[in-house]
Amino acid sequence: MSNDYSEIRIERNGAVAEVILDRPEKLNAMAPQFFFDIKNAFEEIDADDSIRVAIIYAEGRMFTAGLDLKQSGSLLTGDGKARSQAADNYKTYRKIRQLQDCFSALQVCRKPVIAAVHGKCIGGGIDLITAADIRLCTSDSEFSIFETRIAITADVGTLQRITPIVGKGMAREMAFTGKFIGSERAMQSQLVNHVYPDKDAMLAGARELARDIAVNSPLAVQGTKTVMNYSDEHSTDEGLEYVAQWNSAFIRSDDLTEAMTAFIEKRDPKFSGK
Repeated sequence: MSNDYSEIRIERNGAVAEVILDRPEKLNAMAPQFFFDIKNAFEEIDADDSIRVAIIYAEGRMFTAGLDLKQSGSLLTGDGKARSQAADNYKTYRKIRQLQDCFSALQVCRKPVIAAVHGKCIGGGIDLITAADIRLCTSDSEFSIFETRIAITADVGTLQRITPIVGKGMAREMAFTGKFIGSERAMQSQLVNHVYPDKDAMLAGARELARDIAVNSPLAVQGTKTVMNYSDEHSTDEGLEYVAQWNSAFIRSDDLTEAMTAFIEKRDPKFSGK
């Protein structure tokens, strides 16, 4: 895999790709290039058939401080170069839509994505992790939809994705107040699946979970993610129709034959993804 990134790096651990926020001296604050690094990384992961799962975590003393306000000020206020207020507004709109697409890359990536959070996860960090499939954290983690406190509306995915995860009341409390919630409440509200005592334990847990996913048929896992994503946004009947069409196209796979053969032979299957 490429590592031609300035804000992140990627490491391989067998069939697992680890995407690491790598700007610890700036508390992993999200400069404009960060968004495009994330998009390019997850498009690369999606295209690489040898990768079956991705983990995203951070270096330094926290997951992320959110948007880098110094480097991204023009995004919030306009750059003053447009010929009219309407033109400036449109340029800002287009920039926001581009940033939304960058974080949506986690959701549309066919491979399951595990977000592993330590320390504070602020603002854009919530946008990022809610686009992942599974979230883990350390006991010292804190989460905040901080945008309200700096007089903007969260606009890169949090408000669209968090309600199905934590429920309407919890989502609105977090969004309206901007207050931090700790790991215990994050677990209670199902924002995270597991809480670990420290970062090392969390990463060990994330890697074990990734391995548990990676041993399964990649066709089945990726199909399951695709079907669940579709069903999240459609009626039950539409979701049933979609999975029927999906399985009618993919059920006659080498992986299914291998699963049946391994069961009969009483051995672990070795899936090829074909």
